[in-house]
Amino acid sequence: MVRCFFYADFNKDNIVTDQTNSIAFPVGGDYTTLDVMIHKVTSGGGGTVTPTVVFKQGRIDAKDSSLINWTVTLNNALVDIDNAYYTDIMGTGQTLTGLVKLKYRDADKNERYSRNENVTLDANRSFRLELGDLQDTSVVITYQTKMVGGQFSYKNTAKIGGANIEEQIRNATVNDYSGGGEGEGSGNNPPPTDPPITPKPPVTPDPPVTPNPDTDPIVVTPTTPEVSTMIDGDNEIQIYVVKKGDTLPSIAKKFETTTRQLKIWNKLTSDEIKVGQKLIVKVTPRKVTVKKQNDASPSPTTTKALPQTGDTMSGVARLIGTLLTLTSMAFLSRKK
Repeated sequence: MVRCFFYADFNKDNIVTDQTNSIAFPVGGDYTTLDVMIHKVTSGGGGTVTPTVVFKQGRIDAKDSSLINWTVTLNNALVDIDNAYYTDIMGTGQTLTGLVKLKYRDADKNERYSRNENVTLDANRSFRLELGDLQDTSVVITYQTKMVGGQFSYKNTAKIGGANIEEQIRNATVNDYSGGGEGEGSGNNPPPTDPPITPKPPVTPDPPVTPNPDTDPIVVTPTTPEVSTMIDGDNEIQIYVVKKGDTLPSIAKKFETTTRQLKIWNKLTSDEIKVGQKLIVKVTPRKVTVKKQNDASPSPTTTKALPQTGDTMSGVARLIGTLLTLTSMAFLSRKK
């Protein structure tokens, strides 16, 4: 599964949050519609108790996704704080940019006055602001940081204290979804839209092999199915073991014979065959040299009258019976 994070603006009248929505995405000059679960989330964090003494949150800037806008609200609870002070501790991977702005508000949250502070971070990556006495007064502090660490999460800490209250702390974290994803590559040029196809080199066929009937009774090439050869009397018989995907017509085509002939040789009553079944796929008559008894000189070679394809052969029949027995035993053993 690949998870992607991206920024998008949606018309709230056309979507339903926390449910699947059909969204059209532009892909390759066209549109692809995907079902997308849309949740309403925020990139920042802060306190949830109202009213609060300290509350802080951060959000990615809408115009520049490398900036975080931090907002700190102090003393919404309108507690009287003597000699109030604020301390901000900035997490790693970000730098402070611009001024820190302070806005003082009355009990009705109307602005009384404001001021800007030019601050620098100390060795602890923090800065401190003196707020004075706060009576029926709240303070809103805003500033920006720039993300420079390439991190996913950026954390800041807010503290408020005073002469008459214990220091209170609030943490806030912003997650940067704009940098999600991983990739790798090399070079400075983008790949072409349609990568060129390298033609395959021509295949030089092997020289043809002429079989010698005296020394090479069977010549097997990569396109010829593997067979075993048996000699039965005056006939050379080739045996083939049925493999997954084989059919009787396909086997007949492999061995340049017919389905009917295969049925005759193997005494089959239908086209049904099973994986592992042994079939006679070819019967070839052999030439036999006959010598006269007690004759030292060789006599002329004579050729016996041999059965033709489809003829009845007692030796082949015996071999068929043996094959059927072996095949049946193999299937019975497999079933056990």
